[in-house]
Amino acid sequence: PLLILAPGMQQGRTVAQPVRNIDLAPTLLDLADINPIPAMDGVTLKPLMSDAAAQTSLDVYSETGIWLTDLPGIPTGHLRYPNLLDLLTVRNIATGTISIKPEFEELIVRAKDRAIRSGRWKLVYQPLQEGYLLKLFDTVADPACLRDVSTRYPEVMRDMWGRLQQWILSDPLMHSISGIAQQKSTAPTTTRLGASNAES
Repeated sequence: PLLILAPGMQQGRTVAQPVRNIDLAPTLLDLADINPIPAMDGVTLKPLMSDAAAQTSLDVYSETGIWLTDLPGIPTGHLRYPNLLDLLTVRNIATGTISIKPEFEELIVRAKDRAIRSGRWKLVYQPLQEGYLLKLFDTVADPACLRDVSTRYPEVMRDMWGRLQQWILSDPLMHSISGIAQQKSTAPTTTRLGASNAES
């Protein structure tokens, strides 16, 4: 959760709508009466803090970082990379800077799970060794995101997949992934390509 305490703001308000980390800087600048630079990402959340009737329709995007171990919910056949010790190298002996070996950089980006949250819906993309897996969750009826409802709401899934796909392809290292690039202009007609362990 995000907690904000600011002078002159009503205390005890709860905003149930999703907000994003990138909205924090514009919000703090707005609270300080400072105009953000035009190129800054995010929007101010000040209206949500001061007006109970204010609404937002922000899409919230997220992705995994580098895994140190297997996580719950990783499907069979998930795209993988070597363990952490095999991934690391010291590129500059003088400074002792530790970084990812160049040969694994693209694989790490490709192997990320990614998601979009829009209103009550959350769509999760998981890359597999062959194809990918999509799961749609209704966060109101299923806050723990245990039941994949993509077959029950195909139009919602297609709409959200189009937006998530556009965001995934904005990463330069993802443009070379043929399984995604082929879908760039057309939403998928099925929810899954490859193995699935989603609950129905």
